[in-house]
Amino acid sequence: MGVAGKTIGYWAGKNLATIGKALTPILSVAHVAKTVIGDKATRVLGKTMHYASGGLVPLWTPSLPKPVTPKDIQTAKEYGAVHGLKGLQDKRVVYFPSCLNQRLSAPGQPLVNDMTELLNKAGYEVIFPANMENLCCGTIWESKGMPDEAQRKAAELELALLKASDNGRWPVLCDQSPCLHRMRHTMQHLHLYEPAEFIDKYVLSEVAITPLDACVAVHVTCSTKQMGLADTIVRVAKACAKNVLVPEEIGCCAFAGDKGFTEPELNEWALRKLKPQIDKAGATMGVSNSRTCEIGLSTHSGIAYHGIAHLVNMCASARRK
Repeated sequence: MGVAGKTIGYWAGKNLATIGKALTPILSVAHVAKTVIGDKATRVLGKTMHYASGGLVPLWTPSLPKPVTPKDIQTAKEYGAVHGLKGLQDKRVVYFPSCLNQRLSAPGQPLVNDMTELLNKAGYEVIFPANMENLCCGTIWESKGMPDEAQRKAAELELALLKASDNGRWPVLCDQSPCLHRMRHTMQHLHLYEPAEFIDKYVLSEVAITPLDACVAVHVTCSTKQMGLADTIVRVAKACAKNVLVPEEIGCCAFAGDKGFTEPELNEWALRKLKPQIDKAGATMGVSNSRTCEIGLSTHSGIAYHGIAHLVNMCASARRK
């Protein structure tokens, strides 16, 4: 990366909230346009702009989500503070919505709202770290060849999480598996959990589950495999759906952060065998634990992919006390 690129990168690290605010109207306009012209026209227009610009314009597909609004975040914060079993120290959890899930919504409601509702059904009081709109694990900068800024962002996040968790007293949940994977390598004094892991260990036993009478497809991300949690996310899905499909010969989806927008051929090739298996199994919904991966999976499968917490929240209800 050149000097100019690094200058922009350092500025972005210090102004993440500003960038998030700038993305909101862009995503809103794209979502309204898709609604007006339809999915087919969106695909054609998106490809035309991408290839006519020589790849300078990121690929716009019908799977590009609408934005998470400040109201969505505020609703989650208020809900997390009011509900749950307040005052019970073992029923508190610090929830850090990744910078992506603070900006990119999902089919239905944003993941941050699904996660908060689910945690509350399990009796948890949800604590959000202060100034979280400026927080990031640093993966973005690491992938762009800026390890010093990546480490600075990770240290900034660790301090915020230590404060929110009373110096590691309460568990910390991050809703994006690749982010959590990096956090485990850069943070030493926190009890860190990936979504399926926390749900499997602490949530399913605390809620009543009514499984969906449907086939749900599960995509196991690279980071999930690296953390040894592949069986965990599949087990959580099987608790919530009568039929679960783990497609064969689908390894890395190759969305690779922003590469799915700038070099979409990688994602298309990696997932070339996905849709036939989805169609054959009759899967009507997909789940994973990485928002960008889910965008690419939705594009190439013909069904909407959600975070695993969305599926569990659909099926869960609070147990009667």
